Amino acid sequence: LRAGIGFLTPFWLFALACFWRTLRHSARQTDQKAHPMARVIGLHLLLVAGITLVGSLLLPEFRIRTHYMLVLLLLPVWLLLRVESKRPEPGELRLYGAMISVCLLVAPLGLITKFIAEPAFCGRCQHHIPYADLADQIRALGFTGGTIVATFTPDPLPGNLRARFPKVRVISPKHPNVIPPVQPGAQGGNAGGQCLVVWSADAAGDPKSPAISGVNGLLGAGIPYRTEHRLLTAPMPVVLPWVDDKIATLGVILTEGRGDCR
Repeated sequence: LRAGIGFLTPFWLFALACFWRTLRHSARQTDQKAHPMARVIGLHLLLVAGITLVGSLLLPEFRIRTHYMLVLLLLPVWLLLRVESKRPEPGELRLYGAMISVCLLVAPLGLITKFIAEPAFCGRCQHHIPYADLADQIRALGFTGGTIVATFTPDPLPGNLRARFPKVRVISPKHPNVIPPVQPGAQGGNAGGQCLVVWSADAAGDPKSPAISGVNGLLGAGIPYRTEHRLLTAPMPVVLPWVDDKIATLGVILTEGRGDCR
């Protein structure tokens, strides 16, 4: 319920504010027959809700995140089709149109405000990690290509490093069944056969151990846990002058090709 409500916010608030008078009437003489797709979408939503409920009961430890509720994307369409069949007042439609228009105007301003103000109060500041600077430092270490194995928590390193190294094989322990094939010619040395292990060094606990466990377990790299590593640091972009500098720190191990990590 929490995930579903979160995904549908603020639409459901707008709908209640604009159409509560129309929706409270289950049937009126002025109602017209609803669009046929209203029934199709309604059945789809019932099926999705039922499957989700059963899955939640069978897998109680599985965390249903807000973005998983993408399956509810058609609920606004269904609700507006139902509202249309009840012949809403012109004022209700104008109010709804005004609210949606304000959202379209405010959303870009909200993103700009978030970029400027978030460093003042964020903890890990995941959205502000300077991946471009860190990628340059990785190249400066001598990484020319091969395989990158990066941890996925607490920061989403694999996807972001994949964007910075588009021609490199990037693997995430979060998806152990998704292992791209070794690139042709990756046999070690500087011919694109290096092994790079990356983790968030400023994370709580011992982030290095799961990183090494991931590369050893997935690719048989056989990297010892006591292998020396390097720390790469880069300041996060801070716009507000009174906000203290925040630093992103990555731990890395760079070796020649080992096992299938090459």
